[in-house]
Amino acid sequence: MITERARQKILRELGCLVPGCVNAGIELHHVRTAATAGVGLKPPDSSLVPLCSAHHRDLHRIGWVTFQRRHGINLASEAALLAQIDKEMP
Repeated sequence: MITERARQKILRELGCLVPGCVNAGIELHHVRTAATAGVGLKPPDSSLVPLCSAHHRDLHRIGWVTFQRRHGINLASEAALLAQIDKEMP
């Protein structure tokens, strides 16, 4: 198992999740699901996805449904795949 800090570093190094984006300045976005939604509830760090700052702002501005449609990605599915990084590392 790797530390959360090391996992976050790996995620940032992957670059922006949006296809074709090469912007720098990667931020980590917590993907909320039905199990982790709610006021005052912080989603687990295993639900992080890397986005450049422009796409991260865009996601919060237009909402996750429109963002996913616009970019052809499923944030929850991507977060689940990226959560495997922790399980596959020695």
